[in-house]
Amino acid sequence: MKVEQNGNLYGAGYYSDFFSEEECRIDIKNMREAGINLIRTGELFNGWDQIEREKGKFDFKNMDFFFDCCQEYGIQILLGTGTASPPQWLKKIDKSIPIMDAEGKQYPSDATYGWACPHNPTYEKYWKRYLKTIVLRYKDHPALYGYQIHNEIGFPFMSDENKVAKYCFCEHSKRNFGTWLEKKYCSLEELNKSYWWSASNPYYSSFQDIQPPSSLPKSWSSVTRWLDFRQFMIDSIIEFVRKKKDWINTWDGRHLISLNTFFLKGEDPLGVMCAIDPFRLSSVVDIIGFDLYPGSSNKQEKWPEFSSLFLDLSRSASGRKDQAFWMLEVESGPINGWALGPHHNTDKQDIKRNTCRCLGHNAKMQLYMGYREWLFQPINWGGLVNLNGEKTERYFMVKEINQKIQQYDLQSFSLKPLQAKAAIVISKDNDILCQGFGHVSFMFDSLRAHYRIFWEAGIAVDFIPAEDIEKIFSYKIVIFPFLLTGSRSFFETINEYVWQGGMIYGEPRFSFLDEKGWYQKERPVAIMQQVFGMKSIGIEKKEHVVTNGKCMGYWHEETIEKKGCSVLDVYSDGKPAIVEHLWGKGKAIYGTSHFMLGYMNNNESLFFEKFIKILHEEGVEKTIILKYVKQEGHHVEAQVLEDIKRFVIFLESSQTTGKEEWFSIEIILGIPCSANSGKELFTSQPVQFFEKENKIHFSWKMKKNESCIFELQKKNEENLSAQTE
Repeated sequence: MKVEQNGNLYGAGYYSDFFSEEECRIDIKNMREAGINLIRTGELFNGWDQIEREKGKFDFKNMDFFFDCCQEYGIQILLGTGTASPPQWLKKIDKSIPIMDAEGKQYPSDATYGWACPHNPTYEKYWKRYLKTIVLRYKDHPALYGYQIHNEIGFPFMSDENKVAKYCFCEHSKRNFGTWLEKKYCSLEELNKSYWWSASNPYYSSFQDIQPPSSLPKSWSSVTRWLDFRQFMIDSIIEFVRKKKDWINTWDGRHLISLNTFFLKGEDPLGVMCAIDPFRLSSVVDIIGFDLYPGSSNKQEKWPEFSSLFLDLSRSASGRKDQAFWMLEVESGPINGWALGPHHNTDKQDIKRNTCRCLGHNAKMQLYMGYREWLFQPINWGGLVNLNGEKTERYFMVKEINQKIQQYDLQSFSLKPLQAKAAIVISKDNDILCQGFGHVSFMFDSLRAHYRIFWEAGIAVDFIPAEDIEKIFSYKIVIFPFLLTGSRSFFETINEYVWQGGMIYGEPRFSFLDEKGWYQKERPVAIMQQVFGMKSIGIEKKEHVVTNGKCMGYWHEETIEKKGCSVLDVYSDGKPAIVEHLWGKGKAIYGTSHFMLGYMNNNESLFFEKFIKILHEEGVEKTIILKYVKQEGHHVEAQVLEDIKRFVIFLESSQTTGKEEWFSIEIILGIPCSANSGKELFTSQPVQFFEKENKIHFSWKMKKNESCIFELQKKNEENLSAQTE
């Protein structure tokens, strides 16, 4: 039986190979003093290529010392499988192990992890042997907490030319692709029909004759073949993880098995080229983890909603299996940029802010990557201590935060977010098509814009993958960022959702394509014309679009034929801009331009106000209301968790350009509730609150770039409001 997480976990990445035993012992002692009780190791460093430097010759001296030392100081170990970076001697046994790009060039084995092909049988034979060796060696060691499979599973997000390439085109992958296609299509006749393409129409007489597409559809090649190839690679990565998990469970059925992955990676924001689908991966392992680096490439400064968007995606992905999620990497210091860096000089306030955001989004563990940086990698990759192991202000901030986590049980599994009433539907097939068409930036920005309107309003939102579309019935409004494709049953479910009382919002190109990536004959697809009460009869490109109501659109202006809808706003020529249709007990709203992008790109408030008003009318309220006495450049994010005894409110001040060091803010908990007492946890100052219209109100004076955590004790242990509505 699996041992479940018990108590609060606070972690760091650490690799004893790079330090003397004396240094190691001091570092481990200092980590324990900071409250760190979990160390990840062996996923890359301290891994397979270090332990088995020669075939069959295992050297566990360093790892044995590390396990024993951690046990001595009461720290547990999350042990990496080490399979992301196999030893170099493996290539001598089988030269075909490295992944291969479309031009027949193998990925270098001395650059970054993920260079070995998951389809290669030699690689599988030897990773299985190594995995069995380390599991049997450490499964009964008292310091072992669990395992992490691989590291950031998927194909490398950078090729040797520092850009994402298409993988894998080796013979093993090609053969497996043919088998996958045969299972999907059953007959060559069906496949050949699906692979029609006007510029060239090859006819395949065998599934094994089919080559993976060496170019994207935007370079004129079959859309369906591209879609199949990336679906196949995503399936392959998931199966690769499943095999490892199953083998570990064969030898050790007690310890948790985790996996780390990411969303919104700058080099591959949709995860298509890396072939990762975190929503599906979360269902394979016991606990899913994510890697958050808001300072890298200045993401937090360029996209202020980035961290919350990332964390809501992470929380939603873990929610498929109703499991917790971990932050398996969080930046721990100045980050990235080599000699011209860092991209961001991550300081103690960033540490505090990032940790509060993770906790506020219900992460049950944060692991700082790493505790101490490495001399051989002058890239700027964090560190709670400096290169000599000396404590920094970041170290002491971690120590302070961890004391609060332990004291107030802030990772308690009883603490949960309030139930969101809004959902954003996303689709991996849609991402694949957007990648193939060269629409990555548009899709990424559309996702940001659709999320940002809720984030800016303080309205909680969940993400739902297209394959879980039946879950939308739990929400009052559902929206669809640049959703081009879907199955018939997908749109039938949306139709039924609106008919039963739900509300949706759509924009141009909604249901533009079928499941193969081919045109729908009419747009929207026929069943959605009923729902929206209109039909598209034309579209033109216009980057700047403005309605009579001063709402700003973007990129497209669509002409529609009304089929029952009413008009909410028009263009200067009188054509409908935003329409509404009552369908059954619900309603559907359609914008004939990309108004979400227009709002975000132009920082335009009129569409925002119109949209939020519609939400308010439908009973979609703010989770927490923040009123600034004098905002002037200040922005505060807020999250709320609750259990049967308390509310915990997290506030993070960021993107602050105001001149004043301090500013006042009124906080209103936007749900019916009452409380006996409250305090801010870092200062232990009491909260002077009052209740009005069955809501809690209090004011607080915040320092810019500061973060706060408030605990409000409920009256009479009232029931969970979010879960009894």
